[in-house]
Amino acid sequence: MKKIKKAYLIGIKGVAMTALAVILKEKGYQVTGSDKPEQFATDIILNKHKIPVKVGFLRNNLLQVFCVY
Repeated sequence: MKKIKKAYLIGIKGVAMTALAVILKEKGYQVTGSDKPEQFATDIILNKHKIPVKVGFLRNNLLQVFCVY
């Protein structure tokens, strides 16, 4: 069975979700997520760890991460 090494977090700019994103990234996961377009204090942390954030909560955001074409 193949291990999943990708994580997509909805609401990634939240304090707890940002912490989870960093932990997963440090464990070797490919991490990305989505949130509102507004600036949050956690944007600095996500940028520092090179964790991309998509704007909005569109279904296509998930499909781009998890589907293989």
